[in-house]
Parts: sequence; C-alpha cells; structure tokens
Amino acid sequence: MRILATAVVASLALSLGACSDDDPRPADPTSAATTSPTVSPPPSQPTSSMADSRQGVTDFVSYYLRVLSHAHLTGDTDELGRLSDASCSACQSYISAIDELAEDGGTITGGTRTFDGAEVRYSGPGGESLLTINVKIGSGTRQATPASEKTRVAASRMRLTFGVKGSGTDRRISRIFQGDPT
Repeated sequence: MRILATAVVASLALSLGACSDDDPRPADPTSAATTSPTVSPPPSQPTSSMADSRQGVTDFVSYYLRVLSHAHLTGDTDELGRLSDASCSACQSYISAIDELAEDGGTITGGTRTFDGAEVRYSGPGGESLLTINVKIGSGTRQATPASEKTRVAASRMRLTFGVKGSGTDRRISRIFQGDPT
C-alpha cells in the first residue's frame, strides 16, 4: 500500500481523461501544478456524477480526480474528504499528504497525465462499483518545503482501480488500488 500511495502522491494532480468504451473520450489533460493555499472553490459536482449508472460511476471518479487536483493545487482537502470514505486508506493517505505538503509550503509539478482503457463494473445502487483505468504520468518534480531541494519524479505507468459506493450526493470512493479487480 505504501508503494501505491507514494506513486500516486507523486502525481496528485490526476484528472480522468477517458471513459468506458461506450463513452466519448474527452481531451487528454495536462498538469503543471504548484501547491499554494488559495481561496478558489473546489470544482462543482456535475449532476451526471450522481446518476445510478455506469456513466454516473465514471463521471464520479472523474469528478473525484478533479477535486484531488484542486486539493493538490490549493491545499484545501474539505471536498476531497467529503468524497472519500473514511475506510479508504489510500484516500486518507492522499488527504494527509496534501495537508502535510501544504502546511510545509511544498510543491509538486508534473508532466502530462493521460488515461485510457477505462472499464466499469457497475453493481447498481447500494453495491460497490469498480472503475479501472490505465494511467501514464509524465515526469515532474517534488519539493517538500521551500528550503528543500527539488527531487525529480520519473515518468510512470500504472493501472488503478477505484471502488465507488453509494448513490446520488452520498456517493464515495471506497478504495483505490493498483491493478485489476480479482
């Protein structure tokens, strides 16, 4: 779990750039982020992310990743915490890492993030749906504090699966893990 958290914390500015094979593909996102507290509000949750459907699950994970990026850029983890189930250890690790980095005045800059191969295992309302994506993360840098040296973060590829529970405005990320569901 620590390896996954370290790999993903190094690329906190993720945003979902692909949907299931049935869905149109949005433009690939790019990112060059710096952590600095600001007062900008988190992105608005799209109504489509609350739908009890495969597309609703996909849109929710996309929204979660935009909020994760916002939290990384601003240090504001309130909305990220609302969207993350308390039992999701990866989610709680992201929140803690963002809070710590923001408190220390640290920064992360990153390259292009691209996503493809999204697969949704929709369980229906009340169950846990799973969304699996391939993620390619460009190289970047991490600086723990303003006084510390910047460390280069190498480009990487990974396959991540997001567990999604609940429905409507009560939907939460229940787990994040590397690889395909078994």
